[in-house]
Amino acid sequence: MYQLKITVDEITPAIWRIIRLPESCSLNKLHHIIQVAFDWTNAHLYMVGDYENKIGDPILWEDGETPTMSAKKVKIEDELKKVWNELKYEYDMGDGWQRSSVMEKIEYGVLL
Repeated sequence: MYQLKITVDEITPAIWRIIRLPESCSLNKLHHIIQVAFDWTNAHLYMVGDYENKIGDPILWEDGETPTMSAKKVKIEDELKKVWNELKYEYDMGDGWQRSSVMEKIEYGVLL
């Protein structure tokens, strides 16, 4: 089980949420959890990572410029290992709502 602190970048006072999710959670599910946690409506594009290596919804991102890896196929544990325990998530590209997700802790054991 991962515990993530998700913070909206460049906002004062700080706006953040703590979420807990299994290591096997896809980045697509993480996107939907973030939408609920911040009371957003899932009405805009999103991506994890940077534009050159974006992870999101390939159908919605079909721009012909840079490929998009499907967020349904990438597990959070695999991405956190690659980016040293910090994810960049961007939602609503026009307004540029960026969030930093930092893994705070890993809990081991059986969930009941």
